[in-house]
Amino acid sequence: MAETPEELVAFRGSKYLQARVGDAYRQVKAELKKGRLVLYSGTPCQIGGLLAYLGKRPDNLLTIEIICHGVPSRIAFDKYLEDFAEKGREKRMPESVNFRDKRNGWIYSQYGVAMSWKDCPESYSQLGHDLFLSAFLSDKLLNKCCYSCRYVGLDNHLADFILGDAWMIWKYFPHWDIRDGVSAVITCSERAEQILRNISGEIVLKPVPKRLILRHNPALVHHKELPEDREQAIEVLKQQGIRAYLKAFPPQPPPNPWKWRLTHPFRWSLNIVIRVYEHFFLKG
Repeated sequence: MAETPEELVAFRGSKYLQARVGDAYRQVKAELKKGRLVLYSGTPCQIGGLLAYLGKRPDNLLTIEIICHGVPSRIAFDKYLEDFAEKGREKRMPESVNFRDKRNGWIYSQYGVAMSWKDCPESYSQLGHDLFLSAFLSDKLLNKCCYSCRYVGLDNHLADFILGDAWMIWKYFPHWDIRDGVSAVITCSERAEQILRNISGEIVLKPVPKRLILRHNPALVHHKELPEDREQAIEVLKQQGIRAYLKAFPPQPPPNPWKWRLTHPFRWSLNIVIRVYEHFFLKG
C-alpha cells in the first residue's frame, strides 16, 4: 500500500506479470473500516476479487482497472531470464524492469523493455526484437482463465475508472504531441465522472467518442480465443526455451508506424507543421 506520492512510484508502469495479491484485500478492508478513502487499482479480475471479498461496494472505496490484454504465464518470463543467463548474466531477478520504456517513443514498435541488475549494464530491446514481449503478444501463453475472462464487455467491468492506452489516437488527432503516450480514461460511475471534472484543470483532458477507444482496444470487449496448440506451445517453451518457442510459434510483427505515415502523408505533414508552429509561436 502507498500512503505518499513518493510511495506511488512503485505502482507506475506496465507490469506484464501476474501480480501477487497477498494480503492486499485484507489491508484494504481494514483501512475501509477505519473510514479512510482507499483507491485500489488492478486488473479487472482483481477488482472483481476485491469486491467479492468485501461483499459490497463501500462508499469510501474507489477502484481503477487497466485495459487487460491477458496475463502471460510466468514460465515465459523465467525462460526469458534464463536466456539472459546464457549470455553471461547471472540468473537472478533484475533490480528493475520497465516493460514500457519510451526512450524512443510510444507508438507501437517504438517502445521496448529495459532491465537493470546490480553491477551489470542495463539491457534494452525494442518491441519486435524483445523475446518476452514477442512471446507475450503471441497470445498462446496467457493464463488459461484469461481465454474465458468474465470481465470483458463494458457491462461487465466493475471499476469506477478504466485506464489504458489511447492506441491509434494519432489517426484522428494528428496535431497532438504523442511521443510519450496518450492515456485513455473511461468513467464507469457517476463518482468517477465527478472526480474527473474536479481534476480537469490539473491534467490535459480531451473528450473523444468512446467508440474510438473500443475500436483500438479490443481487449475491452472480448477475450482471446484459446489456441488449440497452447499446450504444445507451453511444452516447447518449458523444454527448449524462449528462442525455440518463438521459432516454432512466430508472432505477428508489430505494426509499423512508418506505414501509417506513408499512407497518410497529409495528416503526418500537418502534424509536423502544427508542432513547429506551437514550438516557435505559442511558447510563453
